[in-house]
Amino acid sequence: MELFHAILGLQAVVLKRWESQSSPHPHFLRDFLFYIGIKSGEGTKHYPWPMVPNNSAVAAAAVLWKRSYLAASESQPSSTNQFHPNTSIPLLSSPSDLFQYVRNVLATGTERERSSAAMFLSTLISELNSGAQKSKTNMNQTMDFHKRSQAKFYETGLNPSIELAMTALQTVLTPPYPTPAYIGKIIELVIDVLSWEFSPRNSWTMVATSSQALIKPPAYLAPQLIKPDLLRLIFTLYHDVRANPEATQISHQLRQLILSFASLSGQIFESDHIRASYSTIIVDGMLSLLSASPTDPSELQDIAATCTRLISNFKLKILSQLPSFGMWISALVNLSTSLIASVTASVEAHGGDFDCLDDEWKFEVFDELMECFVLISDDPSLFAPGPVTMETIQNIKSSLSPIYPTTLLSRIKMSRAEEKFYTIEGRDLDEVRESISAADLTDQIINVSTIGRLNFQNSITCFEAEISKVLTSLKVLFNSNNPDVTPDAAALLEEARILIMFAGHLLTDTCPGETATIPSQILEACSSSVPGAAGIVASIASVVGGLMSLGEFQASKIASTPSDPNLSPLLGEQLTSFFTTFASSYVIPNTRDYDSSMLDAASPLIGGLFGVEASAHRFLEFSVSVATHYFCFWPQEKDLMSSSTELLIVLCKNPGTRKLLPNCDSWKKLAGLFIVAGSLSNIGPAPAVDPNVLANHRLDMGLVAGFKRLNYDARGGVLSILTCGCGGMGDAVSKSIMNEILGVAHGVLGRLLVGIEGQGGGADVGENAVAVDMCCLAIELYGGICRSPFAGIVDFDDRGSNDNGESYILTRFVTPSLSKLAGLMLMFGGNMTICAALLRCFKDYSESYIAFLNTVESTALYSASNVLLEGYSTLTKGGKLKRSKEEEEEDEEQEYFDVLCAIQLLNHLGTKEFMDCVDGNNPGSVNDFVSGGAAGAPVEVTDVIFFGISQLLPLVSGLLQYPKLCSQFFDLVGYVVETYPEKLDKVPADFFEGLVGSMLWGMGNVDEQVGKHCLVGIEALAKEHLGGGLRKVIGEKPDTFKVCVGKLLREIVFVHSVVQDRMDSCGGCLMVLIAVDLGYFTNYTIQAGINGKGNVGRQARKLFKKNFQLFVQHVHSFLHTL
Repeated sequence: MELFHAILGLQAVVLKRWESQSSPHPHFLRDFLFYIGIKSGEGTKHYPWPMVPNNSAVAAAAVLWKRSYLAASESQPSSTNQFHPNTSIPLLSSPSDLFQYVRNVLATGTERERSSAAMFLSTLISELNSGAQKSKTNMNQTMDFHKRSQAKFYETGLNPSIELAMTALQTVLTPPYPTPAYIGKIIELVIDVLSWEFSPRNSWTMVATSSQALIKPPAYLAPQLIKPDLLRLIFTLYHDVRANPEATQISHQLRQLILSFASLSGQIFESDHIRASYSTIIVDGMLSLLSASPTDPSELQDIAATCTRLISNFKLKILSQLPSFGMWISALVNLSTSLIASVTASVEAHGGDFDCLDDEWKFEVFDELMECFVLISDDPSLFAPGPVTMETIQNIKSSLSPIYPTTLLSRIKMSRAEEKFYTIEGRDLDEVRESISAADLTDQIINVSTIGRLNFQNSITCFEAEISKVLTSLKVLFNSNNPDVTPDAAALLEEARILIMFAGHLLTDTCPGETATIPSQILEACSSSVPGAAGIVASIASVVGGLMSLGEFQASKIASTPSDPNLSPLLGEQLTSFFTTFASSYVIPNTRDYDSSMLDAASPLIGGLFGVEASAHRFLEFSVSVATHYFCFWPQEKDLMSSSTELLIVLCKNPGTRKLLPNCDSWKKLAGLFIVAGSLSNIGPAPAVDPNVLANHRLDMGLVAGFKRLNYDARGGVLSILTCGCGGMGDAVSKSIMNEILGVAHGVLGRLLVGIEGQGGGADVGENAVAVDMCCLAIELYGGICRSPFAGIVDFDDRGSNDNGESYILTRFVTPSLSKLAGLMLMFGGNMTICAALLRCFKDYSESYIAFLNTVESTALYSASNVLLEGYSTLTKGGKLKRSKEEEEEDEEQEYFDVLCAIQLLNHLGTKEFMDCVDGNNPGSVNDFVSGGAAGAPVEVTDVIFFGISQLLPLVSGLLQYPKLCSQFFDLVGYVVETYPEKLDKVPADFFEGLVGSMLWGMGNVDEQVGKHCLVGIEALAKEHLGGGLRKVIGEKPDTFKVCVGKLLREIVFVHSVVQDRMDSCGGCLMVLIAVDLGYFTNYTIQAGINGKGNVGRQARKLFKKNFQLFVQHVHSFLHTL
């Protein structure tokens, strides 16, 4: 170990003192380490060296060669066999000398010397390929140095390295074989060469395709890399060693080598013919391995990865022309089905206990194979005329068809067994494991469903048969009225849930943020020109109809026995999630999302399901009715409430279905239910309702009593649904419903204010449970209006032109109530639930409607926000809100929910569009903050924002460890400080100091954007001061920018791991700070102890100069790359 540590120490010292040493000295040490590493310490008393110090010497030599590579490349090659004076150490003046020496060692050296030479070359390539960010060794050099070294090696060293590696590989693959250890070293060298990442001319790149890295070397390397005979030798050697248990390591290395060669792509192949000949060898090799029935987990994983790489690289255009392609695909399909069947049998054998499985690796191999098949399924050659014949396409679809039914049945069996096991054991998965398991299952179902669409008729037929059996069994279970969930019942419910998941992913695509459409493969399968299309449409209708029947039956049962555990709210949630995605694509789809040919093809499908008004009407009746039952009889199920709300929102946002709502009885019933029970408090029994009113709305007291129990947040969601469905509709029914439901919200707020006034509006109103409850209801109802997606779906003509002073129906309703809602903060703000709800309400209103507000409405929002924040500030004095014991036990996000809402509200108020609309001469209660209470001083929107920030600063100081809140806060601070720095001259000096302090803390945050926001903010303040601004506040806090300079230098500039990702912002900020006070900067640089290590005087100045020069070089090299 002494040798090992001595070598590491020598390397560190040489690197640190490289610049201060005369030229021959570090080069001699570099060549010395290289020589003794290759010769295993020849000439020393420890000869031959053990492997550890020997390898460390080789690695150190590679690092020193990287450090000197730029300079060495400018040197002339030395004469043959020159040595350093008075030594036997070879003089390697240039890269040419180095590669020639390595070439000689690989050709004539002992096996250990050749291994060391291969290791040296591999380490050198890795070091030069890694760049500054990932370098294994700290050389205290700039990014520019690493990039130039990398570029120079690409020009002068990469080609000879490839030539040496490929020659050595050819040698070790030719019998008689050397030892496995040496073969492994050569394989590692070749893999490192093929892993080259960076090219200054973009001629050698690593391209990520379907999560698989493809290697695209330049064309001139084709003679060295494209060697079919070499590939055959690799497979021959692999077959010789794979059965040898002592050659496990080299077997894996050979598979990794094959994977690397399978990744070669791009212009290195001159023609498709060469590409096909090359890929044939690998495909045939993979087929031979598959034919040997491999069972080793590592081998199967590598085989699956290589096959996936082949598909992503060569595509069906090339691979489908190969003679063995069909057999290869069939072998992969057989492997995947056997793996999933094997896992299923193992799960059933262990009674559903996954913890007892010892073959979970089969899931990994199976998932990798699914990725391979998905690449095939998504290949454009399957859907457009081209080199792939129709016969080949049909053969591919036929070959892949067993995957969907096999996986479907296997996942059902495994889910049944697992659920039954946990029910018998009386325990559940922990949340983390359950979340991971659910994500893995979802990904697997998505992949399998994508593959299943290739032969959609086969897949939907199989699914229809399975779901029909389960639906029949479920209805029997629902009728059993069993008070307990038996293991068999739990297994059946889980089976149904999994089947519904399969249905959703088979029939629809998961496309968040995109317009949902019917998948093109399904449209093609249901085209009138396709034989059997009518049967496919009938199967889809049967599946969807069966699930609707299940939903209706479940709804009818919960109306009578809502506490029956076998009815399963989780199953209801899965049903509503399915219908949400299904409705987005299939229920009256927007014809503008399809071209004419697709519409013609889709006519049987659209007409046979819910694409026309007559059939869509039934779907609407079903959806609203089932959701209403969930609202009334399972109000405590929050996730189910959310999914039910989402389903109805999707239907309301679709123009085709929204116009059908006024004619739906279930829609009118939901509206009537809200009109009758929407204002009822959760406290106390349901009041008697006039029977005539119930009859008029076709309601019964069971629905009313159930809706009364609905939590206020969900009740606000129902109001969002109703305003969205009625918005912009000109019919009398919708207008009447809109007026009545808005009247409910207005009435609740009005009764609350009247009640408060009746009590004298005393401070004890917040202690009145009835008043608090009514306040929560009023806020959530208005919050439901504020969160309504009505704003995003109504045409301009439906809301009028704000430029002419006209207002929008919902903003016209909300505007007069804003000041009343804001006033509730002072009355009830001591209640954290009410405080957070009010901030959320205002945040949602500004987020949804700020673009639609006219001047009067904008000013009203601004004034109300002013009052709201003033009330919030009175509650936050001391820097902490009083929270109840229950609130303190909530999750961490709830801990700062009110603060986050306040930050987001200020962000929305800071938008330019809003500021341009607001009357800037409107005085407000922020007057004391911005002008010291000067009478008549105008208060602008920016004043309100800075006042809000001043109240948030004490609160966020203990919450900035939460990334979401930290990011939002500094996004706000950075924006307003950069945009309105001149406004800060009016704020209190203590707030200014705190604001600057927060930015000084944030500029070193691990989040790059947070750091940049803070640095840009400080730079903006410094620029404003240079321009003559901020005189008042800087006069009171004269040391502000001195503190900034010191903290920036100590904690950012010289902490290179921090400065790397915010180089431009850091350089710009420091430049302006120096301009603000050059004298202080100069004095600071000569202070004692600047490095924190006791250095003083000249030592400190030298160290500062070195560090600062390094920082400037970093900035320069960064800007040079832009």
